[in-house]
Amino acid sequence: MTIVLGLGLFKHKFKLQICLACVLLTQTSLSPASNYSDGLSAYIKGNYELAQVLWLKAAKENNARAMFNLGLLHDQRKITNADPEKAERWFKIAGKNGYAAADYYYANRLTDRGAPKSEIIVYLRRAVTNGSYPAGAMLAELDAGESVSQIARERRENLSADTSLAVAEADNQNRSDEPARIERYLTESWIASKAADNWTIQLLAFEDQAKVRKFIDDHQLQRSAAYFVERTNQGVLYKLVYGAYETKEQADQARNALSPALREHGPWLRPMSSIQSIIAKQ
Repeated sequence: MTIVLGLGLFKHKFKLQICLACVLLTQTSLSPASNYSDGLSAYIKGNYELAQVLWLKAAKENNARAMFNLGLLHDQRKITNADPEKAERWFKIAGKNGYAAADYYYANRLTDRGAPKSEIIVYLRRAVTNGSYPAGAMLAELDAGESVSQIARERRENLSADTSLAVAEADNQNRSDEPARIERYLTESWIASKAADNWTIQLLAFEDQAKVRKFIDDHQLQRSAAYFVERTNQGVLYKLVYGAYETKEQADQARNALSPALREHGPWLRPMSSIQSIIAKQ
């Protein structure tokens, strides 16, 4: 295993896996892929109204990720015309178009409302069929007899320990991955969704994507660590980061609480904005 740098993680039993996929369309480009990726650039820069315009164009081209992101803009009240009902409609549309994260996210909303278990299971099963790793974990808990109210309470407790929502999204470089693996790992979109003034812990960096994913699997970090790609004159690095914290002090406390295996290579703190800047330039 070739290790270059370090980063960190925040582990939760349940984290909403939502995916903020998109692209800000240039004035002259009309391709769905460009609308999707350019929308993400606009979102990172805080231009949510432009992101909405671009994702609407991508959604008209049947881009399910853009459909889901439109739901997120409404759900997170990032836009002036935010509407919870429109958020749910977009989640349902994205789910019907095969976007697993949308069905998983909508299932979590139903859980918060105390909806019947049978209704929640319908969306979770479709999410699992389309390759959602976290949906499978939630479905297993329901099948094991946990109540809807119990799962909702546990999820709220876990989310309150972190200031951010987890985002499961395959970056542009991983488009060739099989569907079952796409949402198993958190990548650039998870990082892009965090506040720029947050802090994170960089654990490691690898020269091979397969190795960073193996490290994530070996240490069970699928829900709390994310990796991003950085291209340099020396080559490509896959850098792994752990958690998102409101202050540097909180991040330092989390670093000190890491397991010996994760502290072995000298994890270090860095502003989330520094990583978002790298992602935006790729």
